[in-house]
Amino acid sequence: MKHLLALGTLIALGTLGSAALADDADNARRVEKAFARLDTDNDGKISREEAARGRRIAKHFDRIDADKDGFITRAELKAFLDAHPIHKKHGR
Repeated sequence: MKHLLALGTLIALGTLGSAALADDADNARRVEKAFARLDTDNDGKISREEAARGRRIAKHFDRIDADKDGFITRAELKAFLDAHPIHKKHGR
């Protein structure tokens, strides 16, 4: 019985770990898509002016810009997405 409980716990933890890795990969893809679309001068950061083209990023710009330098880096956007999971609709 102890072995079954331990095995069940390992399986559950593995499933949760896989979901976290999938979310991490999804967020990394979202970051790259956002930068490809919004970083129009290709300087590796998104300015407030560039962010205006992305409704959600513009709306949350001040929260995403963690160091308050007026630009969003890939790391800042990834950290924001990791901290604020997007709820996916069924069927997508």
